Amino acid sequence: MKRSLFSIFLSLIAIPASTFAANVAVIDSGTDFAHNWIKDKAWVNYNEVDGNLIDDDRNGKVDDINGWNFAENSPNVFYREHLNTINPILYRVFETLARIQLGRATPEDVQFWKDNVTSLPQEKKNALLAQLNFYGEYAHSTHCSGIIAKVNEDSVLLSARIFPDKLPPEYDGKAKNIVYDVFAGQFNKTFVNIGKYLNEANMEVANMSIGTPLPALAQKYLALAGNKNPTPEQIRAETFKIFTAFETKAKPWVDGTPGVLFVIAAGNDHNDNDNLPYFPANLRAENTITVAASNGYQQIADFSNYGKTTVHVAAPGVAIDSSVPGLNLNQTLPMSGTSMAAPFVTGVASKIKDYNFKLTAKEVKEILMGTVDKKEWLKEKVITSGIVNPERAYKAAEYAKGMPIAAAINRARVEVQDKAELPSSYGLPQKNKVSLTPEMETWAKQLVF
Repeated sequence: MKRSLFSIFLSLIAIPASTFAANVAVIDSGTDFAHNWIKDKAWVNYNEVDGNLIDDDRNGKVDDINGWNFAENSPNVFYREHLNTINPILYRVFETLARIQLGRATPEDVQFWKDNVTSLPQEKKNALLAQLNFYGEYAHSTHCSGIIAKVNEDSVLLSARIFPDKLPPEYDGKAKNIVYDVFAGQFNKTFVNIGKYLNEANMEVANMSIGTPLPALAQKYLALAGNKNPTPEQIRAETFKIFTAFETKAKPWVDGTPGVLFVIAAGNDHNDNDNLPYFPANLRAENTITVAASNGYQQIADFSNYGKTTVHVAAPGVAIDSSVPGLNLNQTLPMSGTSMAAPFVTGVASKIKDYNFKLTAKEVKEILMGTVDKKEWLKEKVITSGIVNPERAYKAAEYAKGMPIAAAINRARVEVQDKAELPSSYGLPQKNKVSLTPEMETWAKQLVF
């Protein structure tokens, strides 16, 4: 049932707060709740009767049982029928790419690539790359949801879909990231509506593994204005102009949902967000936290955006194994990106709320930032100079029941050690370095999400 009724129920029977399950919105490409990892974790709108085609709760959304498709004004948050068009080889390609990204590619991976990618004519290579990009977007929300559920097995997940349904691309080699169009054209109206919906559904954390690199928009705008070869400074100046406009329009939905902590991916362009803003990663508000990606607990990911004054924390984001849509309802795949780091933090944030449901969004953010493992390799990369330490954060949340937040953080820092500096656990350690083709390296850099 919805959180407000559940809260009343808890207060009446005095159940310990540790049994509390935080509500989490996944603002993304639509979650496949048929997957076994997350099928029992879907938020359910019990004020709506499923399938009766009536707006029972009168919120303007008919049959919004597990969330809403804001792109198409529909209760259908996922389209499983597209699975019939997926080439099974994509799964093996993603696994191979993950090992390349980790520096753990095997001779078998090199041979697989030679037989199944290198040998293809260019037209079919383009088609395969387009399919990989399509599947990465198609599976994106389900993968993020699985990460959240893995970090916090008690999480309750709502799907807020912002991607319009799009069939797999034809074999024309034109892979297009539709999230750019979503943000450039419709974000204001869409996110104001999403903010209202999150309030109505009593969400406490929202994962936003989405974004658009504003420098790319700046270059397009400058080209339309006749400047086809702008200088870096011109691009930077135009980028800040665009960001100011985006941030101003975003203020209503961010400020209008003060009870929700928005956890936002920093971006995958290996750019400094201080110098070239990214949206919504660069939003400045008490209830937003931006996340860079690390390779396990040993180094920042080479694709990750960063920002000494604009990105708050880091979290693991390389070769993260999680749920993806498939005919096999237990299908998982490793994927890389700040999109994978953000839901790790979202899961931790939701579990902080489970430990201490009285904490505000601002206080959850304070605990996340205050309990990081400080790393020399993050000193110039993120505001906190640190990577999220879940156990320390949970301990601080517990202590915050009986003492000020700052004191709870300090006590947790003394009691909980830093995590060992280990790389991602996916795949086997590489014994002998293998030679990769330039194509393998290029695809591994391109296919991050």
